[in-house]
Amino acid sequence: MESKGRIGIIVPHICSNVDTEFIDIIHTNAAEYGYDTLVVSGIINYQDDTLEWNYGKGQMNIYHLITHGKFDGFIFEANIFCSDMQRHRILDMLNAAETPCVVVNYEQPFYPVVSADETSLLYFPTKHLIEKHGCRKIYCIGGYRGHLPSEERISGFRKAMDEKGISYDEKSIFYGDYWRDIPKAIALKIVSGEIDKPDGIVCGSDIMAVSVMHTLIENGIKVPEEI
Repeated sequence: MESKGRIGIIVPHICSNVDTEFIDIIHTNAAEYGYDTLVVSGIINYQDDTLEWNYGKGQMNIYHLITHGKFDGFIFEANIFCSDMQRHRILDMLNAAETPCVVVNYEQPFYPVVSADETSLLYFPTKHLIEKHGCRKIYCIGGYRGHLPSEERISGFRKAMDEKGISYDEKSIFYGDYWRDIPKAIALKIVSGEIDKPDGIVCGSDIMAVSVMHTLIENGIKVPEEI
C-alpha cells in the first residue's frame, strides 16, 4: 500500500530504550493513518563547543534534509539536544521549510508543544532509592539551570525527599547540563572526599548517570554496593 505521506522525527541520538520506544510509538501510530516515518539524527548529541568540529559539521549535515527532503510534517524532540545552538538552527530550518511541526518538551514561539510529566522522572527514582535501598543522603544531578523541564525533574526529587521527611539542602542539587563533563567532575570530588559520599545519586539523563557510574567504578567505588 502506498503511504499518504512522510513524517520526520528529529532527534539528536538513539542511544537508549527510551529513544527507541519514543520512535516506535510514533511509527506505530503514524502507520495506522497511512504515513511513513523517517528518523533524522546526527547520531552524536554534541554540545555547543564541539559542534564546529569538522567531524561534527559532517554529521550535522543530515539536518538539511529538513529543508531539502519531502516531508508532510515533523516531530522535533528538541528538549534532549545538548547544543542550544543546534536546536535553534533546526528551528530556523523548520521555519524555512514551512512544514507543520510539533515540538516535544521545549517551549518556543513557533510550534505547538507536547510535554511529558517531567516531575515523575526523578520523583520515582528518588522514592525507589529511599524505599528499596534505604538511602538517606541522596544527590540529584539535573540538567540546565533555569530550564523548565530540568527544574521540574529536580522538583520531583524534592517532592520525594519531602514526603519521606528526609532533610537535604541546595548543596545536594547539581546542574549537569545533560552531558558527561560535570557529572564526571562531581564523581571525582566524591572520590577525593571534597564532596561527602552519598548513599545514592539520581540523574536527569542517561548520559549523566553513565558518566557518574563509570567514573566512580574506575576510581574504586562500587556501584551499587557503596553508592
